[in-house]
Amino acid sequence: MKIKYNTTCVVISGCWPGNKKGYEIACNSTLSYISAKYQDVIYIGPEDEHFTSSFRSTFTNVKFVAVDFLRKGQARRFIESIFSRFPAICMRFKRSSKEVKNILDQENVDGCDFFYEDIPAGYFLKEFKTSYTNSRHIVRSHNTVYKGFYGMKEQGNIFSRLAWTFELMKIKRLEQFLSRSSDHFISISRDDERYYKDIDIQVGSVLGVFFSPSNNDTISCHKKNLIHIGTADMRKGASLRQFVDEVWPAVYQRFPDLKFYIAGKGTEILNDPNNGVIALGFIENEDELFSKGNIFINPQLEGAGIKIKSLVALQNKCCLISTIVGVEGIGVCHGRTALVTSGFEGMSEQICLLLSDNKKMSDLSTQGHLFFMNNFTKKSFFDEAEIIWKKV
Repeated sequence: MKIKYNTTCVVISGCWPGNKKGYEIACNSTLSYISAKYQDVIYIGPEDEHFTSSFRSTFTNVKFVAVDFLRKGQARRFIESIFSRFPAICMRFKRSSKEVKNILDQENVDGCDFFYEDIPAGYFLKEFKTSYTNSRHIVRSHNTVYKGFYGMKEQGNIFSRLAWTFELMKIKRLEQFLSRSSDHFISISRDDERYYKDIDIQVGSVLGVFFSPSNNDTISCHKKNLIHIGTADMRKGASLRQFVDEVWPAVYQRFPDLKFYIAGKGTEILNDPNNGVIALGFIENEDELFSKGNIFINPQLEGAGIKIKSLVALQNKCCLISTIVGVEGIGVCHGRTALVTSGFEGMSEQICLLLSDNKKMSDLSTQGHLFFMNNFTKKSFFDEAEIIWKKV
């Protein structure tokens, strides 16, 4: 492949573009712009993850290359990273470094632009800056990883806490290195930009996400039930479990006919029909969940980045009730476009008041959806991206 300077872009990502998971939506947003900006694009992604054919056919000038970016178990990743300067979150890329380098050498990519989709993919930056000296290198952070995982050092047994302490040190050094060494460093939200500033990292620009038009934009669910979707992993699952244990009982006591529907991988463990909690586990189609209730709960207590699932709730005309962490990077207005609490204190009261006020529910749903429609469009995203690429 003959490279024309700055007309070809290589994207390295741990995820394919899509419209389901937050990572997929963020990747779809940037690839949509990149494929419009460049004549040719090489997108290197994980061979073990499903890539919807409809998205593949959307990008006619993109050559998709699947590589073994398999994410192995946490313990294995920690062991692999013990004698590496890179954190465990990068090990899936480290294992495939030779394969990726061979692919790029065959494509003759010197002189193109490199775009690293999220911090772990930045593992390649130092080597590729040395190998491809005529190229520019852009890193886009999906979240301030150091902050997102900070609470993990307080969880688990002493060995787990110790491992996470060292992991966080490496993550912080990696984020600082990528900020200094890349030609441009992008965060996904203004909140993340502030978090990076706290750990002495300079952000060049901020670029969020956009959502493709949804068939559900004119559909509203009027069932007074609570809903939530999200993977019940070690980090986010703890907040969901805490909400079920501490907040839900007070709401269920006042509204015994109410149901709380939960969807997402690993959520089955929370299933408790006798107390109104219906855990659906992994679902293929999110419409199944959004047809069951119109109050979306985001109980996230830790993390960083833009909270995609809260945006999905607004897109689907749900009333959004969230912790302040659960709406980071979005910019909602408490009382108008969402109901926001600092933590779980007072959340049950907010939920109960909303359930008792049909007009408030209608207004919150309408204003939240309008806010979403006005702020997360493809045009606004492309306008911001164009300004950023002019800086590069």
